[in-house]
Amino acid sequence: MAFDGLNQAWSNERTLQRQGRYLLVDKPAGIACRSSDDGARRALDLRARLAQHGLEGFEPCAEVPERVSGVTLLAQRETSASAEALWRSPLERSYLLGVEPLRLPVQGQLRGALSAGTAVPLDYQVSRRQGPRALVTVRTQAGPECVARAFVAAGQPIVGDEASPAAATRLLLHVQRLQGDGLDVSAPVPSEFESWLLGASQRPPQQFEQALADAALVRAGLWPEHEAYRLLGEDAGEIAGITADRYAQHALLEISTDEAWAERARLAECLMDQGAQGVYVKRRLRADLRKHDPRELAPALPLCGSPAPESFCVRQGELAFWVRLGDGLATGLFLDQRESWQRVREGVRGTGLLNLFSYTGAFSVAAAAGGAATVSVDLSKRALARARLNLEHNGLSGPQHRLLANDVLVWLARARRAQRRFGWIVLDPPSFGTRRRGVLSAERDYAGLVASALELLEPGGHLLCVSHQLGFSQRDLGDLLRDALAKCGRAGSVASWVGGWDAPTLPGVSRTKSVLARVAE
Repeated sequence: MAFDGLNQAWSNERTLQRQGRYLLVDKPAGIACRSSDDGARRALDLRARLAQHGLEGFEPCAEVPERVSGVTLLAQRETSASAEALWRSPLERSYLLGVEPLRLPVQGQLRGALSAGTAVPLDYQVSRRQGPRALVTVRTQAGPECVARAFVAAGQPIVGDEASPAAATRLLLHVQRLQGDGLDVSAPVPSEFESWLLGASQRPPQQFEQALADAALVRAGLWPEHEAYRLLGEDAGEIAGITADRYAQHALLEISTDEAWAERARLAECLMDQGAQGVYVKRRLRADLRKHDPRELAPALPLCGSPAPESFCVRQGELAFWVRLGDGLATGLFLDQRESWQRVREGVRGTGLLNLFSYTGAFSVAAAAGGAATVSVDLSKRALARARLNLEHNGLSGPQHRLLANDVLVWLARARRAQRRFGWIVLDPPSFGTRRRGVLSAERDYAGLVASALELLEPGGHLLCVSHQLGFSQRDLGDLLRDALAKCGRAGSVASWVGGWDAPTLPGVSRTKSVLARVAE
């Protein structure tokens, strides 16, 4: 089957040493040691991955945080207490971490505080430096969370820490070596440390194959419940200029840089080696697309392999959606919204949903599956026809689901005059788009769209705002909603939504940002 090699929960290369009842592994960033009980949907935790790989019954002896990589000690359950004592015994840990800008002397000693209040020394030394960026080695008996706190206290937070001014897709902290009591185990340094030091926020296209393999570990568990998902993402900070998506047995490459475009044939062959039946390629340009031939930006046929059916369904949990891989730049489904569809489905029970700029109706299908009546508004009759097919395919069609071909701004004005009200509204405009008269610009028109949408919300209603604008952060979007609530005199709360584990929302990296406003009763 296609992509079998990318569906593995664990790889032998990351099992560093098995010593009696103990197991030492190289945990990648993005995987938690234990699952959380907060109800959020996350990637498989480390224990579940090892169990699927035939290493069942091992428990982490101490938490290596989800955003930290490196040597992690586990023990079989019946010896986990003694193993935890081993982890807390005088074991020497060596770390590699990144800081920007470097403020500390090139070497010295910090003091960390353990959970019991005991002070522990951290001996550090700058090992490499490139401009304001520096890689620092640390030797200490302290755990990774203690190391992170000590650097924050010293005024030198690690890159990726919420206290650091430098944005990153992970915490640049790696447990490089563990020594003591008969142990001496090392984990190789992840390649993103070198890329970051040399000025790149993400891996270069030349590291596509390794980046794909690393990303696959985080995505384990999505297939087969989800037949379409992100294999590797530029917006997830995993590689520069490339997004690779899976659509059942085919793959789609979206490329945004000249460097990655020059590598497209090799990238496609790498996906074919993973079992893809065919690989489509689309070019993403930050320019006026009307000046470019769409057939060159998004060829109708795959770059290699066999073509997919002109239109076919992909399963997303209990729902399914029609997609087209060879029909322009968009496929009919924005995979980075999967978690938002699920949240909307769970939240809309007993109310109605208005889907503005509805495209092929994914939010409408999710809301309908949750029991809501829906109104979908989009200027494109072709997109609405595909939305109707999606509703019908999921057994959700009927008069309670209306599909309206209209200019959204014109329709909003008419709905305000008619005093229409909705419990949920989804506002997901394109950055640029056509209107019946003129052009839609999200940068210019977004604030007005939000204000108009708020007027249609019932007391206690929800407004989900999605933005794809470059240079417009999730914090900016949240501030815009707070200002709009204040201006219209409505009390409410604003909260950020983040993507799924294959498409996380990262500050300063992700193009798609989602923020939910809830107005007071």
